[in-house]
Amino acid sequence: MHFPILGLLSLAYSVACAPSLLHPRAEDWKTALGWDGKTTTPAQLDPSNVVKPTPGKPAPAAISGGAFFCTDADFKGQCLYVARFAENQCINFGNEFNDKVSSFGPDPGLACMLYNDWDCKGTTPGGVLVYPAMGAFSSRTASATQPNLAGRVLMVTGANRGIGFETAKQLYRLGGVVYLGVRSEENARRAMELIQADVKSSDGRLKWLPLDLSTVGKTRESAEAFLRMEDRLDVLINNACIGDAPFELNDDGIENMMATNHVGHYVLTTTLLDLMKRTSVEKGSDVRIVNVSSTVHNAWNRKTKISFSDPSDMSKPFPPKNPNTWSHTIARYSRTKLANLLFTKELQRRLDSEGSSIITISVHPGYVATAAAREATAKMPILGWISAILVKLFFIDEAAGARNSVYAASNATVRSSQETHRGGFLTPVGKLATPSVLAQNHDLARDLWTLTEKLVYQRMNP
Repeated sequence: MHFPILGLLSLAYSVACAPSLLHPRAEDWKTALGWDGKTTTPAQLDPSNVVKPTPGKPAPAAISGGAFFCTDADFKGQCLYVARFAENQCINFGNEFNDKVSSFGPDPGLACMLYNDWDCKGTTPGGVLVYPAMGAFSSRTASATQPNLAGRVLMVTGANRGIGFETAKQLYRLGGVVYLGVRSEENARRAMELIQADVKSSDGRLKWLPLDLSTVGKTRESAEAFLRMEDRLDVLINNACIGDAPFELNDDGIENMMATNHVGHYVLTTTLLDLMKRTSVEKGSDVRIVNVSSTVHNAWNRKTKISFSDPSDMSKPFPPKNPNTWSHTIARYSRTKLANLLFTKELQRRLDSEGSSIITISVHPGYVATAAAREATAKMPILGWISAILVKLFFIDEAAGARNSVYAASNATVRSSQETHRGGFLTPVGKLATPSVLAQNHDLARDLWTLTEKLVYQRMNP
């Protein structure tokens, strides 16, 4: 899938692994983490001897400057250490590699962060050290530029595992009151315990919202329960989805993937929308709705027509024949991801027409090695086992997959450049992208909204 990236990563790796002298700060850092004081080449450094930082705790006191650039992609969690920077120094590893890198430190002279994808035109100063097994820095340590979400109420659906779990964790680390929208109390409690065990210090709070997106009625009940619990909602992240399930109709007569991935989130969002509108007019507010979609939103045979004009479009097999083959299961999933993009577009249009400040935005998390992705690729005919290996080797981890959602939910750039972000589509991390022609179809977006609205009304008023 992302094979062009591999060549760029290989090039970056060959440059990064070039021998360099160790700056004293780098030696102090390595010693604090268990370095034997002798080994100097990346190939000889044994990751098993590394004393990893405690999640949520500050880095070792030996670090007095410089910055670490860590990746969870093809570098197996290795980091580059740049000892010092000239004033207002910028670094850019290139667009493809930029997606995979985050920074830790940083030296006061560092003027821009890679994961923000600012326009960096500087060069890397000397003193580069490659050190393995330090992925925890990139995924577990907050940067100085990350927002403080204190006092803000956020909700993440499907937050008990995968990308949703990591999204909730990162938002909690930033100090937010984070609601985990999860069906099972047991799963929610387990997720909250794991998050709190990993994030040792946070001003945030974790709460459980019983949430069942499988039918209109159950979703409405969950949303109304939230309205009784809170008097504000700053961020709603519609993350939950079904990605690999046989063709079935739910109790509302809607195809099960479409019911959860689109209709459920439509009901949740529209039920909570008045609360979010009230929150948005408060001083200092920044209300956002983030819909997790995917770049695979157009992954089906183009001979299969897409329509959202008739109730049967939500219930009939898609494609019409053999809906449970591997490729047709992917097609059904991709149609729901198209619906996420169209819903985002139409919701933003409606909010704009009211003069609302709420930003709604779709995100692609990247190609993430979730349990669902591994299971789905293993089912591929003939090449399933090869695909499973490729997922393990080249897909990003779930923590990295959550970063785009967190960016969309909290990064200041989204608000400061809202003219380009409202109703937009972000690829990792924080990059505005143009989705497929269908995803930009205004008429199709209106049709989907009208049809969904009609179905929801009928189910709530039998």
